[in-house]
Amino acid sequence: MTPMYRWIMRSGLSGLILSSGLVLAAAACGTSSPQGPAADDENQFPGPAEVAGLRIDLVVSGGIAGVAYAVRVDGDAGVLMGVRCVRMCAFTDGEILRQLSRDDFDLLSGDLVAAGILDLVDVDFGVSCCDQFYFDLVYSEARGQAHIRGNSEVIPTDISAAIGRLLGLIP
Repeated sequence: MTPMYRWIMRSGLSGLILSSGLVLAAAACGTSSPQGPAADDENQFPGPAEVAGLRIDLVVSGGIAGVAYAVRVDGDAGVLMGVRCVRMCAFTDGEILRQLSRDDFDLLSGDLVAAGILDLVDVDFGVSCCDQFYFDLVYSEARGQAHIRGNSEVIPTDISAAIGRLLGLIP
């Protein structure tokens, strides 16, 4: 059980998070299914990026508690790093939160690529209502770069699940 999960449970925000439509636990448990061509067609299946050069920057804000923080997946350094902590986060700016394995990188980039992230060069999905988490995500690797924004209700489900998986890696 991560410190963030324990804090959510103790603070009574667990029901609020679930009702917001961002079901992080389901995403972290791997319930999303890959999309795209059949997995046995290796030449066309959108696979993970090379670790070197992979970078995922995620800014999270909003929700009823008013969270505000940024994290980075850095393939060159092989880490998940807390970039900036403003509110409701348990890290210092620039802190290495976790060494990432090749499997971690494959899962994170593979999920995002399978969800079509590389086709979303600069997309603002907007907001649907109040008390939702707002995400600003930049994904870059050798095959291209993408930038998406929007709250947890309007971002496509498979991308939201990949974001949930990334958030699940924060200790």
